[in-house]
Amino acid sequence: MKKILQLCWVCSVISLCGVSMTVSAETMPANVTLQAPVNYQVFQRSSSGSGAVVVQGTLQLNQGVSSPVELQARVLGEGRGGVLPGTWQRLPSDPRVRHFKGNLLAPAGGWYRLEVRVLLGNKPVVTNTVDHVGIGEVFVIAGQSNSGNHGEGRQHPKSGTVAAFDGRGWRLAEDPQPGASGDGGSFIPAFGDALSKHLGLPIGVVCLGAGGTSVREWLPKGDTFDSPPTTFASTVAVGDGLWASSGDLFHRLASQLKELGPNGFRSVLWHQGESDSQQAAGHNISPQKYALYLQRIIESSRQWAGWSVPWFVAQVSYHTPTATGSPELRAAQSSLVQSGLALAGPNTDELTGDYRDSNGQGVHFSSKGLQKHGELWAQIVGPWIETQMKTRAKSTKTITLESDVPAFTLPEALVCEDGTRVTNSDIWQNKRRPELLRIFEREIYGKTLLGRPETLRFVVREEKPAARGGKATRLRVGVLFEGTEQGRQMELLIYLPNGVTGRIPLFLGLNFDGNYTITEEPDIPLPQHFVKGLSPNRVTNNLATESSRGSLRGLWQVDQILERGYGLVTAGYGEIEPDAAGNWQKGPRGLGTQPGPGDWGTVGAWAWGLSRALDYLETNPRVDSKRVALIGFSRLGKAALWCGAQDERFAMIVSNESGAGGAALSRRIFGETVENLATGLGHWFAPNLAQYIQREAFLPVDQHELIALLAPRPVLITSAVEDLWSDPKGEFLGGLHASSVYHLLGVEGMTTQEWPKANELVSSRIGYFMRSGAHSVTAADWQAMLTFADKHLKAPTGAQP
Repeated sequence: MKKILQLCWVCSVISLCGVSMTVSAETMPANVTLQAPVNYQVFQRSSSGSGAVVVQGTLQLNQGVSSPVELQARVLGEGRGGVLPGTWQRLPSDPRVRHFKGNLLAPAGGWYRLEVRVLLGNKPVVTNTVDHVGIGEVFVIAGQSNSGNHGEGRQHPKSGTVAAFDGRGWRLAEDPQPGASGDGGSFIPAFGDALSKHLGLPIGVVCLGAGGTSVREWLPKGDTFDSPPTTFASTVAVGDGLWASSGDLFHRLASQLKELGPNGFRSVLWHQGESDSQQAAGHNISPQKYALYLQRIIESSRQWAGWSVPWFVAQVSYHTPTATGSPELRAAQSSLVQSGLALAGPNTDELTGDYRDSNGQGVHFSSKGLQKHGELWAQIVGPWIETQMKTRAKSTKTITLESDVPAFTLPEALVCEDGTRVTNSDIWQNKRRPELLRIFEREIYGKTLLGRPETLRFVVREEKPAARGGKATRLRVGVLFEGTEQGRQMELLIYLPNGVTGRIPLFLGLNFDGNYTITEEPDIPLPQHFVKGLSPNRVTNNLATESSRGSLRGLWQVDQILERGYGLVTAGYGEIEPDAAGNWQKGPRGLGTQPGPGDWGTVGAWAWGLSRALDYLETNPRVDSKRVALIGFSRLGKAALWCGAQDERFAMIVSNESGAGGAALSRRIFGETVENLATGLGHWFAPNLAQYIQREAFLPVDQHELIALLAPRPVLITSAVEDLWSDPKGEFLGGLHASSVYHLLGVEGMTTQEWPKANELVSSRIGYFMRSGAHSVTAADWQAMLTFADKHLKAPTGAQP
């Protein structure tokens, strides 16, 4: 994975280690370095049917090349489900940044052909190719000689779908295996062949076996013991009759686990015990100590890896043909399985006679023994993987019953990454709050790469003093992001109630299909921007039609808002940036560099647009810009929460049925999940979110901490009884578990511990309301929002605006 294949630009086709590149003869416009994937690389599948190919490298334009640049990739070949469509997918890249990294989702299978191409001005000028890329199962193999290359007779994978990684590059898994000691044969080709045949997938192995090693030598650096192994290798004397591990072997193992990344492999296969069986006095250890040491290795490796790595532990203690094993040592190995710490590997002490080398007189395996050894591992690991896939498939079905919600533990909002507990507002404001923002940026929403542009300009296009039968003054204001009518922009539709003295508090939120859909007023022009089309029969090719006028007025309740003394500001979210993958250049993200894996998606772009609307409101003398309630429904509720977390100018935030990625706790995996968000809706979020598909427990944050970032401002979370996709209870719990931060800052949080019944408003500073019905915004929702705002947003009676 560290190996870099330098692809030199020439006016021909070249091939290097399975990577080839075609360059247009007309121009040599750029230099590209491809770091991943490399030929024969196997990526661990994330579900039964799919996984992600990591495509990573650098792209640099040569001097004088100024055409628009796009980087695309596709996977070709035949998977288990048939021939792949070979659709080109955009990769995040920017020549000004140079580095690019993207995940290319593909079906499990292989070998596939990966193609990466550079387009200049929509014209392909170069194509890079990796001929063998697989999505299958990856294993780390460790232990002593019989897990390495000490067998009798080098073995060869017959399937052609078994590959090995040595920490630098991948290749077919011909013996001797890279990364392990010895230059003879191993069980890995037979294991890979049998498992590949069983699963119909390519198999990747990382072999770290070291001949003659004791379990003591695999301990973390500095761990002590009172008897050294017979070889004295990887140990140091520390005095007082104690020895310590040098940590070299553990470091190799732990570093490899970390390098492969979270869930970048299936499990560790551990085959070791011969060097701890029936050793001479002064070098032996008890079975109890063996179990204790191996437990330490397993637990420490999981800490390094950052996830609960499955370990298979073989029963192995073979010493000589006349002392074929130690039942006590095998029992110690089995005890780790019985305690739940590890899984049971094969009992290879049973492989005696001609399964051993030197005509049955050796401790290593003969060619026949290596074949049998590999088959034994495959017979255990294969069915286990199938069970895992069935369990995972069952668990990834949409959960709609509380009884199916898994047990989970939430990260603590008031504990910093370095373990510091937040005990006062200074630590919160200056350390923990910025830390949480950075984590949400990096892992979920992406970092917003643009502030208020210097070119930002506002144009009042209309002011109608007697709109809606004289109830309101209506304004249409252009917010010109680039300062010109021809550049990126959005139009605000503003209603201010007439007859209200003083500066007016108001609600600000984005709408789905354009400003003309929230009202039947005929003089609101049709928008020219992208519209999603919540009523598909009224929208053609994402363009507005007259038939949609007023179609979404029920979501806005303009007259009710005005009658309560509030103003309303809205804009079409598709005008800020279209809600479709591959459109980043059309919105504010196109004003900066192309987003990378940790940079903003469209949710971030819409949140940015809401802040620009507030920039305008600060210039309007009739508006109380310090009393603006930020609102959002569904995906726009996600944007409202993220905007409110970043922009502390907003006085109140309302999340309407925002679900996963909004107010609902991700770890409940109820209804909408991270997998739903990061696959079909991946353009909403940072590409980094994809690494948590079916791995919500490994998220470093959860959504209660997003709500905590709003503290101490009032926030109202609304749900609907029938909207199980948005997880009403998870939304409630998101607010409830944010309360600790509100309490720290000296204000109330949520004042009930019990999930309220339908249609009961909890109006504490973290409020909650769940109405009867399905996914929508209704008059009942607005009644709750306005009542909540009366308590928390309006100035006290008699106060001067």
